[in-house]
Amino acid sequence: MPMQMSPLSMSLPSQPATTALRSLVEQQVTGQVLVRSQDQPSVVWKLFLTQGKLNFATSDREPPARIRYLLQRYSPELQPLPWPSQCSDYDYLCQHWQQGHIVMAEVKQLLSLISLEAVVQIMAMGNVALDVKASAPRPEPILLSLNVNDLLTVLQGQIKDWHYQGQFIGSLFRCPRIRDRSRFSQVLSQTYSADWAKGLSQQCDRNVNFYSIALELQQDALQLARQLYPLTQQGIVEFVLPGVGEHPPQSPPATVFRDQPRTAPPQSAAPTTGSSPKGSLTSFKIACVDDSPTILQEISNCLKDSDLDFSVFPITNSVRALMWVSRIQPDLILLDVGMPGVDGYALCRMIRGNETFKNIPIVMVTGNTGQLNRAMAMDAGASDYVTKPFTAEGLVSVVKKHLQV
Repeated sequence: MPMQMSPLSMSLPSQPATTALRSLVEQQVTGQVLVRSQDQPSVVWKLFLTQGKLNFATSDREPPARIRYLLQRYSPELQPLPWPSQCSDYDYLCQHWQQGHIVMAEVKQLLSLISLEAVVQIMAMGNVALDVKASAPRPEPILLSLNVNDLLTVLQGQIKDWHYQGQFIGSLFRCPRIRDRSRFSQVLSQTYSADWAKGLSQQCDRNVNFYSIALELQQDALQLARQLYPLTQQGIVEFVLPGVGEHPPQSPPATVFRDQPRTAPPQSAAPTTGSSPKGSLTSFKIACVDDSPTILQEISNCLKDSDLDFSVFPITNSVRALMWVSRIQPDLILLDVGMPGVDGYALCRMIRGNETFKNIPIVMVTGNTGQLNRAMAMDAGASDYVTKPFTAEGLVSVVKKHLQV
């Protein structure tokens, strides 16, 4: 892809990540920005900006592992290409596009997912120092141009969660190393299958980071780190950055990861649930994707007032929805058709393309009542179709039907 240049350069001293990024927006910075934290100076993230708008965000640290992990989770249908020496992750995606494996819209979608994952980790680092290299080459803004202030608003919940998790895990670029093999096997065998425990042990012996291990085990990298973190407190495992000798921060309160909490969706610190159990032994997780907070609240109220116990996860950003679905592991998805960024039909196809969710019930929610729209929903892989305005009884009836309760 053609690259562009800009004549100015500058450095910004250590300051809160939010303040640093907003200053780049206010100054309408164009160029490549290197981001380092005081706690982990060896992990460098890169932002590529055009007049304060984000074109791409990534890290130079082991890009094949991180990008292949993200592609497996969000575009598992893509067959991995050879990764040439000195090839950037941006160029790697462009190769897929140029060889006809993905179309332009999919390139933009993947660039967004990769960039937003990077932004969340940057924002969670606390104080950061910035080095702006305006003369460095950068991607073409035609592929991606995101408003940074909007991103900070949309990702607020996830950033807060990662900031908390990062105090203990440090970074997904860390490598888990087994210090006490007998206790490691003993603890894992009490919770997980023998095969899974053996596979994890073999991966830890490879001295690779959480992205690489999660890629091999087909798991969420953050969840994997959270599962192993308690073992660091018992001296069974340690998290290190290869060649740096960096160890995790000091112990958090003992109850932090006791119940393996799931990551909360954007703009929501926790799922919206009924106030008490309703006689059911099962709590069903419902992911609701809609850019309207009003509609999300209406859906939540409808489900909360039913006779079943629902945990409702509101998701307002369709670009990030697939990531949240992967983390939430819902029993059913309610999906709006008309959303900016990625519409419901495209998102439905992406979810169906993920092997993990190919059979999950997806109910499209829309104001369109025509047969064509219904046919488009079914063609995209939807299980059913609900039109607005809907009644509480009608919505709950459709949800129950597909949950088979």
